[in-house]
Amino acid sequence: MKNRLNRFLVALLLLLFVGQEAFPQNWTEPVQISTLEGLNVRPDFCIDNNGTIHCVWAYRGETGWYHFVIYYSKSTDEGQSWSEPQNISQNDSMWMDNPHIVADSKNHLHLAYDFNVRNCYRNLIVYRKFDGQNWSEMDTVSRGWPSSSYNHIVVDHNDKVYFFWYHDINNGTELYRELENGHWGDIKAVYDNNDKYYLSKVMVDTANILHCSAYFCYEEQYDEEIVYSTFANSEWSDLTGISKDYAAYEGNDIALDKEGYPHIVWRQSLDNGAPPENGTKYSCFNGSDWSPPKLLAKSSDAQAIAVDNCNGVHILDNEKIDSGFKFMHYQLIEGQWIGELLDSGIYGNYYNKLVNHDGFLYLINGKPDTIINIDVVSSIFFRKYAITTAVEEGKLQAFDSFRLYPNPSRGSTTIDYTLKEEAPILIEVYGLNGKMIDKILDKRQTAGRYQIKWNGTDKNRKEVKNGLYLIRLQAGRYFTARPVEIVR
Repeated sequence: MKNRLNRFLVALLLLLFVGQEAFPQNWTEPVQISTLEGLNVRPDFCIDNNGTIHCVWAYRGETGWYHFVIYYSKSTDEGQSWSEPQNISQNDSMWMDNPHIVADSKNHLHLAYDFNVRNCYRNLIVYRKFDGQNWSEMDTVSRGWPSSSYNHIVVDHNDKVYFFWYHDINNGTELYRELENGHWGDIKAVYDNNDKYYLSKVMVDTANILHCSAYFCYEEQYDEEIVYSTFANSEWSDLTGISKDYAAYEGNDIALDKEGYPHIVWRQSLDNGAPPENGTKYSCFNGSDWSPPKLLAKSSDAQAIAVDNCNGVHILDNEKIDSGFKFMHYQLIEGQWIGELLDSGIYGNYYNKLVNHDGFLYLINGKPDTIINIDVVSSIFFRKYAITTAVEEGKLQAFDSFRLYPNPSRGSTTIDYTLKEEAPILIEVYGLNGKMIDKILDKRQTAGRYQIKWNGTDKNRKEVKNGLYLIRLQAGRYFTARPVEIVR
């Protein structure tokens, strides 16, 4: 039992910290979609069969906090340029929000958004369709169900459109409705009970099975958890709990690999402090079991995930640092999480949506430009990433060797490594809780073999407790890490 536990802890440690340096040649420079001065937020986008990218978002100008409208823009040249933003709300006096857009096999666009958001007792979910020439008149999806909000929309491979939204009936229930061949189905509850269920993301696989990641808590329960379920043959599956321990928060996203298996990322509390520390966690399904949740980063939010056609997993998040925020892209390569820095600054990157399409990752998100009290100016940006692995490009081979001995150690551990080329070197020790224990080395070194000792102490030169620790070696923009066990 102890050996199995140690193997699990080692795997967890190796996933705690990943590199933070960029491979900028893979990501395109960000292109600003919105040219509107004001607050541009909550973007969504889809890519039709012709490769046209369609983007919608909520916009507030100078008319006041309660006047958001829905704007639309498209790109026919892979995101290099965008059409003039178009107001498609059909109503500028009420608060419109949370737009979502999908394209069917005929390249028709289906748009849903929250209507009259300011009035929480009368807000509705509305729908419009674009047939290639014109937008239809507004139709009410949640007819007869006021106080509806937080819509989601997905289209299957038979062009059946599913609409989901949240309603506060029965402690909080997710409702849905289908639109097929122009005919509306009945409004139904996903799970008709008194447990709170709130959908975060839904995807459809090649067999037209819906895969859902959601927030859930039992009646009278306070903390929310991440749950997964499917919808097939008009039946909803039982819920599977994904997150463990502490409460889960915003950032819940799901992607499917080429076998149709789900991968989920989310933001979760890591302790019960006040306020609690939070982090980015990830789990995937292999056909029979879900992997234990793995911690990728701490003090993070705005998570997004995509799985490429080679089953490469890509995760984005926005992480708090002393100088503001850093925007990270993580990918799993040969069992290691490799990180690259997309952006950093005083303000973060939010509302991230990541899509895998034809050998590229497409990213659209929002980023604040200025924040003065409650007055926020923000823009919508597009980036594209060519999916190639760092291994294929020879980018992970900064070290010829890296080993620790003895391991387990009674206190003194030799760190033995060989550099292929001159680089700034950083060696740090971390604990199981993710806290940095000691910085061993921070200097530039030439190519060659090096040995340095860690005496099993923290930065105050006090002996650390028995247990597992992670020694992380970074050379320039490349990194590797190894666990060591202290047994005195």
